[in-house]
Amino acid sequence: MSDQIQRLREVAEAATEGPWVDDQDAPASCVYSPTEDTFVTAPFDWNATGSDTRYIATFDPPTVLELLARLERAEAAVERVREVVERRLVYMSSADAHVIHGELTDALDGGER
Repeated sequence: MSDQIQRLREVAEAATEGPWVDDQDAPASCVYSPTEDTFVTAPFDWNATGSDTRYIATFDPPTVLELLARLERAEAAVERVREVVERRLVYMSSADAHVIHGELTDALDGGER
């Protein structure tokens, strides 16, 4: 797990439990946690916009933790595919193996051919 993912996980786990909601009924835009019965952002923050509070509420801790888990699963799957490719290339002709290795490496690294 990368340091950045670990830091994001720690921040999400330490935050007020979600889900969070964008409380547009408050006197000013704010984010509220109904499960904890508390405001996540200041209820009278007159500088917060509705789009800001919707963004904050959308990325509540359960959502961030799920995204991080999905990212980790995807990275692990890519690594498993790399290992399978490396093992299987030894059974191919040198020219075919070189082409396939290049194409798969590009695809796994996010490149397009």
